[in-house]
Amino acid sequence: PNPRWGAPPNESYNALLRLINDREYFVLTSNVDGCFERAGFDPSRIYTPQGDIKNYQCLAACASDSVFDTKSLMDNVSSPSRSVLTCACISALSTSASTPPRTLMPPSCPPFAPYGPAQIRPTLHDGVIDASLVPSCPRCGSPVFLNLRGGGWFLPGKYEAQNRAFVAWVERMAAEGKKLAIVEVGAGFNTPTVTRFPCESIARDLSGALVRINPTDPEVPTDIAAVGLPAGHEILHDLEALQEHVAATDDPQEGQQGKGTAETSMGGDWKAMMAMLR
Repeated sequence: PNPRWGAPPNESYNALLRLINDREYFVLTSNVDGCFERAGFDPSRIYTPQGDIKNYQCLAACASDSVFDTKSLMDNVSSPSRSVLTCACISALSTSASTPPRTLMPPSCPPFAPYGPAQIRPTLHDGVIDASLVPSCPRCGSPVFLNLRGGGWFLPGKYEAQNRAFVAWVERMAAEGKKLAIVEVGAGFNTPTVTRFPCESIARDLSGALVRINPTDPEVPTDIAAVGLPAGHEILHDLEALQEHVAATDDPQEGQQGKGTAETSMGGDWKAMMAMLR
């Protein structure tokens, strides 16, 4: 099944929700699988700038709102079709005028596809699928793909309201003088301007505290109150262990200089970064 509905969130989501308890919060996540919402986080307090696989879109971006519901599309096709749906979308990109009216199946699915090759091969006999199984834009007939930020074709309109809600929330926290604790989990350097750098900038602007949990990139800037924990998300399961990890690190005001892992501040304004995501 599509992981947006079929794969349950891991226990770390529940642990984080328990950690928040009755505090005010807002989730900024690069995840596109809806796990925060399915784990019980308030959808009105979640911003997913990279998109959501519950939506698919026209790759020609024929209109700013040419974004459609993935589940209804899946529900309207037969069971064998579901297992080839996403790869069929991808293979449609490489068709040409000389291609017969059947779509070649790519040798393997990309790592971000909701369906793996093992689920696809049993439905095929000669390595091809009928072109009628390839979904297209209901408006213009162009190829479609999941509504994920991956190029200039991405249509972000579905997420703009939450982008503005997130900005307004942070501004309200600042105006009310609230003490802000930022718990960042697994935000590396793949798309740092989406989560990692904004978190640093918000901590800097609001004199907040940043707890960075990352097994490979735990470095923190030295000009903010921050601590980097070289651990995985499982540390959230045990609040006492998390507190021990924080206590065992160097002075948060000095990042991790003593361990040789301090990160140079990248600067940048979080509001400008959020505006670029709209």
